[in-house]
Amino acid sequence: GRNIDDCRLRYPARTWRACDLDRPHRLPVTPADLARSVIVSADVIEHLVHPEHLLASLREALQWAPLLIVSTPERDLARGIVDFGPPGNPCHVREWNLAEFTCLLEHHGLRPGGVGLTRSDDRDHATYTIMAVVRGSRGFPDVSGASREPTAARPRHPSA
Repeated sequence: GRNIDDCRLRYPARTWRACDLDRPHRLPVTPADLARSVIVSADVIEHLVHPEHLLASLREALQWAPLLIVSTPERDLARGIVDFGPPGNPCHVREWNLAEFTCLLEHHGLRPGGVGLTRSDDRDHATYTIMAVVRGSRGFPDVSGASREPTAARPRHPSA
């Protein structure tokens, strides 16, 4: 679409692949590319009439990719629990609250290792955006190419 055409003009040295996420599809990348990639779907799913097609392609891609990060606005926090729609943004087809979005992911075979809230933009500290992290089936490759499981982040002591 227009967005990808703009990216191609502004960044011609990059590779840009178009894909209609609202129809059944495979992501236009190879398993080898996926094996060394983190998939990020940032504020995309709420724009789709048929989000199940995107979710199916993400589930399939996680056979090779080590990690998926997906975000979407948290409806109840962004608009209030008594706002039953339609979404305030005319480009959004539907929005979910945290519990609904978690159920949606799980229903489509994407079991999040973590779901929570993150900053919605870089201007203020409002956390009105859901962020879910889903691990792929192969774990993370290390520098030598051997597979290893992710390790939990260790909390830093304030004096460290």
